[in-house]
Formats: sequence, C-alpha cells, structure tokens
Amino acid sequence: MTKGKKMSINEWNDAGGVVCPECGGETLRLVDGVCLGCYNRKVAERERKLEDKRERRYYKDALKRGAISLRQMKAGRL
Repeated sequence: MTKGKKMSINEWNDAGGVVCPECGGETLRLVDGVCLGCYNRKVAERERKLEDKRERRYYKDALKRGAISLRQMKAGRL
C-alpha cells in the first residue's frame, strides 16, 4: 500500500494481526512474544508467586525470632 491510497473494505478485512503463540488469538501487538492478555496473566502469576514466597519468609522469620509459635503458625495459612 502506498502513502495516500485508501484501503478498500476487502483489503481492510483481509489485513490481520499476528497470532499469539500462547493462546492462538489474533493481536496487533506482541509483548515479550505473547499478546497483551497472555503477558498480563504471566505477570500476575509471577507476582502471586513472589507474594507467596514473601509471606512464607515473613512467617519463618517470625518463628525464628519467637514472635509466633509453631501452633500459631500451623493455625494460620502456613
């Protein structure tokens, strides 16, 4: 397509994006090799795992310091 030429309806309908290798959906933009939806899901999963790791570390450190007992720790989430 040259500059100044308008696309026809058929050309517009035939023009497509790229296919996300993760979900197979069509998208106009890839971020780190996947569509924006898949990228956001990966980021959310990574953040959830980091938060769980931080929480476990917090409780383990509190147990080492004697701030909580093993019974309290077992009654909690860990």
